[in-house]
Amino acid sequence: MAVAAAVVASSAVLPATSVAPVVAAPGDASRAEAAGPTRAAAPTDVYGFVRGCFALRRANGAYVVKDPLGYAAGGATAGAAARFRFQATALGRYMLYDQDRTTLAAVPADLVVAAPRPGKSSDWRVRLSRGRLTFTSVATGKGLGVGLLDRVTQTATPESFTPVAVTGCKRFPEMTANATGAPRKGSSPDARVYGYLDDHIHISAFRFLGGRFHCGRPWSPYGVTVAMRDCADHQPNGAAAVFENFLANGSPVGTHDTEGWPSFEGWPRSESLTHEGTYWRWIERSWRGGVRIMVNDVVENRALCEIYPLKQNDCDEMVSARRQIDDMYDLQDYIDAQYGGPGRGFFRVVTSSTQARRVINDGKLAVVLGIEVSETLGCGQFRGTPMCDRATISRELDDLHRRGVRSLFPVHKFDNALGARTSTKAPPACW
Repeated sequence: MAVAAAVVASSAVLPATSVAPVVAAPGDASRAEAAGPTRAAAPTDVYGFVRGCFALRRANGAYVVKDPLGYAAGGATAGAAARFRFQATALGRYMLYDQDRTTLAAVPADLVVAAPRPGKSSDWRVRLSRGRLTFTSVATGKGLGVGLLDRVTQTATPESFTPVAVTGCKRFPEMTANATGAPRKGSSPDARVYGYLDDHIHISAFRFLGGRFHCGRPWSPYGVTVAMRDCADHQPNGAAAVFENFLANGSPVGTHDTEGWPSFEGWPRSESLTHEGTYWRWIERSWRGGVRIMVNDVVENRALCEIYPLKQNDCDEMVSARRQIDDMYDLQDYIDAQYGGPGRGFFRVVTSSTQARRVINDGKLAVVLGIEVSETLGCGQFRGTPMCDRATISRELDDLHRRGVRSLFPVHKFDNALGARTSTKAPPACW
C-alpha cells in the first residue's frame, strides 16, 4: 500500500500519458483572450456557463461594473461592464473571475468585494430561470443583490441578473491535459472493451493520517492554485518535513523545493510519498491515453495516524474511509461540472461489471471504489478482544455496498478480528 496517492500505474507502459506535470504555455493562465465566446444567447441550462465570459445586467438595464471599492451596478453599456469568467466549483456553482484576476466574493457585513485569491467566499450557487441568474453565497447563504448607491451587496433575497455574452475575460489558472482527441467508443454498450487497468490507486489519500500528512490534493473547488500547494509545515525549504525526508531519502534531515504549481520544480516526484501525484488533469491525460478502469482504494491506518503529530481529521479508519468515498463522488461531480453538466465528465464511479463495460464503451473511465484499511468494518482488536461482532460486520458491509464500494481488503497491515496477515497467527474471529 502506498503511503500517499500513487502515480498512475499506466505511466510505465504509456509514456505519452505519464503523470509528469503538464502546464499551460507561458502566459495562458493570465493573459486576456483574443476573442471571447461568440454565442448569441446564454446557455439553456445552468451547467452550460462553465468557462463562459459574461457581463451581468440588471432588470433596469444597468450593468455590474468593477471599481476600487468592489462592484457597483451603474454601468450604462456592456462595454463598461465587468467581464466575468464563470469558473465551475461544483455542479451548479461558480466563481466569477473578473478581468483583473480577482473574484467576486461575499465577506462579513453583507459586503461584496474583489478577492485576490479564490476560496469559499468566492463560491456562488447559481440558479437559472427564464434566462436570468440568481447567485447565493456558499459561505454566507445570502444572495447577490444591489443596495444603496447601486453597490453590489448581499441580500436575504437574491436579485436576478441577465447574463450577456462578452469578450475580454481572463483565463482562470489551470493545467491542461496536453492531449487531444476523444477515446474510442464501443460499437454497443456491451461490446468487448480494450485498454489499460490501474487496479490499485489512492486518489483520495489526501485524507490519510489525519489529513495533514499529504501535501496537495487531486482537485479543489477553487482550482489548481489551491489544490497544488505544499504543506505549510514543509515551508520554507522542506527542512521541517522529517517524514517526507525520511521516506524519500532514508534520513529525517534534508530539504526540498516546496513549489508545486506553477513550475512543479519541487513536486510531484517519483520518490516523494507525501506529495500529490494524481491531480485530476493527470488522470484525464491517462484516460485519454488508454486507461479504462481504475480501482481507487480509500486508505487509512489508525496506528500511524495517532503517531503522526499533525492532523485535522478523525483517526477512526471507517470514518476516514467514508469521508474519502464521499470525496470520490465530489470529484466526479467536479469533473462533470468542468465538462458541462451531470454525467458529461469522463470520471464515472461504477458498481458492477455491466455498468463498467457500458461506461468504457461510452468512451469514459470506469472507477471502482475499494477500501484498504487495517480495522476493516470497524473490526480492530484490543488485547485479543474483537472490537466488532456479527451485527457490526453486517451493518458495515451493507453501508459500504450502499455507498458503492465493490472491493475490500479484509486484512491489511495489522491483524484484526477478521483474520491475520500470516498463517501462523490466529486472532479472534467475528465470523
